[in-house]
Amino acid sequence: QSNIREVKLREVKSSIVKVAKATFDHYILSFSKNKEQYQYTSLRKHKVEQRASELFAITNDIDKTQNLLFLAVDNRRASKFHMGENKEGKKYIDFIDHIFRSQEYTEKLIFEEHKKEIKRPEWMDDMLVKYKKRLEDAGKG
Repeated sequence: QSNIREVKLREVKSSIVKVAKATFDHYILSFSKNKEQYQYTSLRKHKVEQRASELFAITNDIDKTQNLLFLAVDNRRASKFHMGENKEGKKYIDFIDHIFRSQEYTEKLIFEEHKKEIKRPEWMDDMLVKYKKRLEDAGKG
């Protein structure tokens, strides 16, 4: 029984590592970053793996976890303000500071609903409603 649990835990950790790297690659493509200059550092790896672990604990599904992480990136990319259409003309698109700095910040990006061009699958809308309720209930306690 404990051997099965250990194997499953290793598989989940391995999947989280893969999803985290895929998310970074999605970020690089989405923001047209140069992979040689903007590298997958240990801090970036650590932050996105943390977010992936947190989301996996909720979804219990590695594909859904990856979809949510990609949605956070896509929602940041869809923000004209963050893409530089602001008074300063400055972009706010750093992998850590502007997407994955904390669980709460990443969740905020996932829940942004004003991004009409970002289409979410139906399962994601259902899950987000339940997740928002869980967060609201936790805040009341």
